[in-house]
Amino acid sequence: MVVMTIVVCEKCGTQFAISHRTAFQDAKLASRQAIWLEDQFVWDHIRESKHHGSINLPDTDLNHGI
Repeated sequence: MVVMTIVVCEKCGTQFAISHRTAFQDAKLASRQAIWLEDQFVWDHIRESKHHGSINLPDTDLNHGI
């Protein structure tokens, strides 16, 4: 696994790493996943719920709504 980027929750500072398998590294996908993850962080705080320890990131159709 290769860490593609680190995403930080703007509200609480929690950090999450977005990792891809070495053979399937995709910087554009990691960028879209980071945007999606930031949105999830916002919703976690709106719902007043804790961030999950790990999250399965979507790997397709991330252009919807971005």
